[in-house]
Amino acid sequence: MHSLKSKQKSLIIAILFLMTTILGYSQESPENGIKKEYYPNGNRMREIPYKDGKIDGLAKEYYEDGTLMREMEIKNEKFNGLTKEYREDGTLSGVMQYKNDEPHGEYTTYHWNGKVFEKFHHENGKLEGQAKVYNDNGNLAIEAMYEDGTLNGPEKRYYYSGALSEEVTNKNGEFHGKMTKYREDGTLESESIYEESELKSKIEYDERGQTKL
Repeated sequence: MHSLKSKQKSLIIAILFLMTTILGYSQESPENGIKKEYYPNGNRMREIPYKDGKIDGLAKEYYEDGTLMREMEIKNEKFNGLTKEYREDGTLSGVMQYKNDEPHGEYTTYHWNGKVFEKFHHENGKLEGQAKVYNDNGNLAIEAMYEDGTLNGPEKRYYYSGALSEEVTNKNGEFHGKMTKYREDGTLESESIYEESELKSKIEYDERGQTKL
């Protein structure tokens, strides 16, 4: 889950960089209407809406072949509403909600086959509440809890088949307490105790449930 948090942070940084790029166009803008930019091949690159000299409305970006890449709802030169991301084949890859330039609300990404990949929730730019990650077959892969942008509470991981693989408790972004791992057939594999991600003890079990020496 920790790596997924880093991945999401990277995506948000990329979108914020895009915001800076788009909002920078207000220096040379029409009073009202759509400012359009094009690739050297003549295809659309970007469409930026203006109202009373400010960026306001649904902004769009395109891949070089003309396929829609991204749609962003902007109000008074701030990202407010939905931002949608698309792949070059036209399929939806992600939807994020914004409020005053910060992620706020649901954030969902999708696998290539249209099934949900990740579901997160933001409150004023920080991850909050339950987060879930799914495999491309629709089965749950990871579920965890966030508080004020930090992993806190129970976390579970699952095999591709949907069987429970691991459960642990996080405290302030660190493993803290008991971690239990299972084989795909449901038998107990190991039990460990962590304190702030430091392993304190571990017991391993064989397929018959007997303690390994």
